[in-house]
Amino acid sequence: MVVAYGKILPGYMLSYPAYGCINLHGSLLPAYRGAAPMQRAVMDGVKEIGVTTMYMEQGLDTGDMLEKWSAPLPEDADFGYVHDLLAYNGAELLVSTLRRAQAGTLTPEKQDGARATYAAKIEKADCLIDWSARAKEIHDRVRGLSPVPLAFTFLCARNLKIVKPGGRLRRAGNGAVLYAGRRMRRLRRGHTDAAVAPTRGQGHNERLRFLQRQRNRRRRPLHGTAKQGVKNVLV
Repeated sequence: MVVAYGKILPGYMLSYPAYGCINLHGSLLPAYRGAAPMQRAVMDGVKEIGVTTMYMEQGLDTGDMLEKWSAPLPEDADFGYVHDLLAYNGAELLVSTLRRAQAGTLTPEKQDGARATYAAKIEKADCLIDWSARAKEIHDRVRGLSPVPLAFTFLCARNLKIVKPGGRLRRAGNGAVLYAGRRMRRLRRGHTDAAVAPTRGQGHNERLRFLQRQRNRRRRPLHGTAKQGVKNVLV
């Protein structure tokens, strides 16, 4: 049996075990075959998550399904939450599958290839926030990339890594900083602004000078004070 192995076993190994080669996959197959099923599911804003045990074959996560476990996904849950939930319940499911394999009571089910989707490996480009996207899409992307590798954006040529979404959605247009204070900064984006996000920021003094220039230009009133430094971002 393998879990998160990341490689396809050669044919001679697949045919060797008496009960077959069994894999625990972090999605409800045939959805999200591939390297990053949990992250991609959260990034897509799915309502239900789960794990599947399956017989391995030489295709990528294409083997017959054996058992599944599923649960609803809370709207504020991130990849870390999903990982831990599926790790715990997936381990129990794998034990159940192995016991049933030994007892000869498993009923393999073919996957429907027409319903299959692919969960590609997370690349750096996936982590860069696209501010022209809808607020819900940004919210889900931040969740799916937290706590690792973290979504990021740029402000004053500095990298801001967004740790956690939150807050409430409201209407807004495109623009720059809406609000800056000791605890948060709110950034405008297409049609809505969304989600409070604690960040790991760089360039503290440069950001404060930028905010002061915004204040002086009176493009948009900035409430509060940034004297103690900006530690959060509202995205």
